Amino acid sequence: MNPPTINMKQILALITLLLLHVAVPDSALLVAAEKAGPTLLSTGESVDTFVNKMTKANTIMVFAKSYCPHCRQTKQLLERSYSNVQFKIVNLDQLSSPNDGFKIQTHLSKITGQWTVPNIFVHHQPVGGNSELQQLHASGRLRVLLKAGTTGRAGTGSSNGGDEL
Repeated sequence: MNPPTINMKQILALITLLLLHVAVPDSALLVAAEKAGPTLLSTGESVDTFVNKMTKANTIMVFAKSYCPHCRQTKQLLERSYSNVQFKIVNLDQLSSPNDGFKIQTHLSKITGQWTVPNIFVHHQPVGGNSELQQLHASGRLRVLLKAGTTGRAGTGSSNGGDEL
């Protein structure tokens, strides 16, 4: 069997793509994508609007994945020690559109610098992941933050309940 033939036009196209990939940093590609307009979820809502709405509406907001052991530890801590605080957990892997979870996680990484889950917000402010939440709890600082109603910005207050993982 003969190997496939490649013409000069195809070779030049490949070289151009390789040079573009090396010459244009990923951050420039992200800026170009952002200039194209907001990233939309399958519902038509922008990712930014969704994240802001969720972090403002819930005293503690957790973006998680259902199979993540660190996310389960976060949920257990919140249910055990903070059942009187309004918290919500959104499992990015169980949203109606598989791409929505990826879009949200990508957006969260841009605003928090953290790609991993759980990605936790208290009073609309990012506090980190499970390790940081456990440390805040162990030191008593989480109760102080919750009682103060802010971690730097205005909070939503407390009520009861929490969503299932």
